[in-house]
Parts: sequence; C-alpha cells; structure tokens
Amino acid sequence: MKTEPHQKRYAVLLALVIAARSSTYMASKICLATTGIFTLLAQRFSLAFILLAPILYYRRSRLKRQTLLYSIILGLLYFIIMTSELSALRTINSSTASFIINTAVVFVPLFEAIRNEKFPSIKTIAGSLITFLGVGLLTFGGTFHRFGTGEWLCLFEAVLYTISIILTGLFSRKTDPMCMGIMQVGMIALLSLGASYLFETPSLPADSSTWAALLMLAVIGTFFGLTFQPLAQRHMPNETAGMFCAINPVVASILSILCLGERLSPLQTAGGICILIGILTTQKPDPVKTIIEFRRSKSTSIR
Repeated sequence: MKTEPHQKRYAVLLALVIAARSSTYMASKICLATTGIFTLLAQRFSLAFILLAPILYYRRSRLKRQTLLYSIILGLLYFIIMTSELSALRTINSSTASFIINTAVVFVPLFEAIRNEKFPSIKTIAGSLITFLGVGLLTFGGTFHRFGTGEWLCLFEAVLYTISIILTGLFSRKTDPMCMGIMQVGMIALLSLGASYLFETPSLPADSSTWAALLMLAVIGTFFGLTFQPLAQRHMPNETAGMFCAINPVVASILSILCLGERLSPLQTAGGICILIGILTTQKPDPVKTIIEFRRSKSTSIR
C-alpha cells in the first residue's frame, strides 16, 4: 500500500508520455509532404539525441554494457516501428493509423499471458475489451474501412509495438531507464542516418511549417515522449502500460478539434468515454483476487 502513491506518479508520467507521442501523427504528415521517410527519422532522432546528450553525460557513470545492449535491441525495434508508421501514413489517414497501431491495448495482456503462462485477470480482460471498443468508436466513428497495404503495415507495427512495451518493461528494471531511453534514441538516429544516405538524398526542411513540425517531433514526441517511457514503465505492470496506449487516439482527436476545427460525432464521444472507463477499470482491484485474499485472511484469523 505504501508504494501506491509512488506508482500513481509514474502512471501520470506514462500518460503524459503517450499523450506527447500522439502529436507525432499530425506533425509527421506535415513533414512527409516534403521529406523522405528515413531523412525525417534521421532529423527527428538526431536532433532529439543532441538535446538529450547533456543528460546522458551527467548520468554517464550509470551507463553499462548491459544498457548499451538493451538500447541496441529497442533502437532496432523502434526503427522498424517508425519506418512502418511513416510508410503507412503516406497511404492512410492518421486516425486509421492511430486505431490500428493502438490495438496494442489488447495485444499486450495476451502476449503477457502467453509469456507468463498465466490467464489474464478479469479486470485486465474487461479493461482491454472496453478500451478496444472505445478506440474503435473514437477513430472510426462506426464506419468500416477496407484493409490495404497501409493498414497491414500498422497492424504489423502494433505487434512490434506490443513487443517493445514488454521488452521496455523488462529491460528498465535491470538497468538505468534514462540512459537506456537516451541511447535507444541515439541508435534510431544512427540507423536512420545510414538508411537516408543509402536510399534517399538527405536535405534540411525547406519551410518554417516543416521546421515547426520537425521540432514538435524531436522535442515533444521524442525528447519527452520516447525517452521517459522506460522510466515510467519501470514502476508498473506491462499490461497497465499497454492499456495507456489508448490515450493516444484520445489526445489525437482533441488536437484535431483544436488545430483543424474538427468535431466529434456522438459515437466518437462515446468512444472517448469507453477509453477512460477501460483505463480506470485496470486500476481497480481484481474482484476475484480480492475475494480470494479476503477468504484467506478470514480463515487465518479463525485459526
């Protein structure tokens, strides 16, 4: 019980991290109009790593060989994830991409159940289903979308994103999470730079709007949105961390209302409510576990 307030602080941090990353869809769309996929990734993560370098220098004594290994694994995984995301955004809209990618809210507890050979708790199952319904209502608004190349890329990304959430949770408990988060940003920058020179002709943004979008990606989406995720995940179960992915389309919808003047339909409003209920459900005590613990304590007191 003493750790509950401590865990809640990191839950708030993870919510802010996911919310920060929700701005990347809109910013990426702007940059992709004039910039290649690998060039954009190189610019975004190189700039973020430069900004993070002073923090890494301050914490250099905590940088171990194990940290570098974990950063290489996560960096390679996120490089594939980001490449898939940007490739998909060239052919489908950001709301569709957001929905499919964030089906990770369902994949995470399923993968964790397989990994631990343990059936998910009732609150996890209920929260996942409610959240999954909410994301669908919020992003699709009740309409059906045909699966094409972009949609399949997003589904592939959702599976990889699920794996990255689980690995981040495991690795962050074995090393310094901040160093790992910064080094994985550097790894993505290195891979992107190499790919941009191999497959594209790198160039700097040509106009102020692209520069503004790039800075949003580097500072909000990467400096804060990606680097601090290991720190937040270190203090919570992977299933709960996966559930927070649902915050992404909620904030993306709010941004579209504020920046693009869009309005939420009744179905989308209901979806947002479902997402909040789903997340809150995962934070409630598991009823079955509570009953079992109550019976055990009662039998112990009788003895």
